[in-house]
Amino acid sequence: MAVHKLLFQGWLFDGRSAVKHQAEVSLVPLGIEIKVEDGSTYKWPFEELRWNYASDRKNPPYHIDHSEDEHQIATLIVEDSDFIENVRRMAPEALDSAMDRNPKLKWGLISIGLLAMPLFIYSLWAYVIPAVSDKVAMEVPASWEEKLGEKVFNVFFSDDLKDLSDEQIMVLDKIEERLLLAYPDQPYTMTIHVDKRDMINALALPGGHIVVFQGLINQTERSEELAGVIAHEFQHVLKRHSTKSILRALSSQIFMTLMVGDVNGVMEGAIGIAEELNGLH
Repeated sequence: MAVHKLLFQGWLFDGRSAVKHQAEVSLVPLGIEIKVEDGSTYKWPFEELRWNYASDRKNPPYHIDHSEDEHQIATLIVEDSDFIENVRRMAPEALDSAMDRNPKLKWGLISIGLLAMPLFIYSLWAYVIPAVSDKVAMEVPASWEEKLGEKVFNVFFSDDLKDLSDEQIMVLDKIEERLLLAYPDQPYTMTIHVDKRDMINALALPGGHIVVFQGLINQTERSEELAGVIAHEFQHVLKRHSTKSILRALSSQIFMTLMVGDVNGVMEGAIGIAEELNGLH
């Protein structure tokens, strides 16, 4: 039958000063009782023990910390090699729970978390934000898109529109009418504009504004070719590509703002998004 050793000698740092106090350490059913030379007594429950970084846990001396309050941590040092084994016999579950709070394990988990953080951020940036933004974009009211598209159009294109002849207006109206027959239930008011700049390009703004540049018209030989380009831009409107791009960019800007704490970045991002709409094709 194993004999329990219940009394040990040690040293106590009470957390109030750097003075080392000689201590008598007793193992009692619920914890450790410490009596120091000035007559003071401390009772530390087993479940509140914390093993100091300096402690090997296998070889003495053993360093045990206990929080007296939120500002004071006392440390007990026991050099007797039998101390750990007898504490285990007295309260194995409580001691194992306390000893499992391994600083190396804790820092290992922190290291893993730091290594995983870039991957987590990239996943949010590349997959989660676009998926959520696209879902939100499909729920945005068409009236909101039309207002946004109208404002962007007025800022970037209203001063560069070409004065069209009656014949050109008739051709565009026929193209628009034929294309809309394929989408009778769509919620937008499609409007085709011709920009006088010599760019081989066309773009779709949120809400139904289609801008065709004169340079593109000059390259087409038949109205069917132009109709094909405009039909492509209609698809951008109906599938809300511009709205999705705006929400993705704005969501990404907000995400980065939260990461770096720059609130002004959100407004700068919103302005940048509006400017980028000028380059959609």
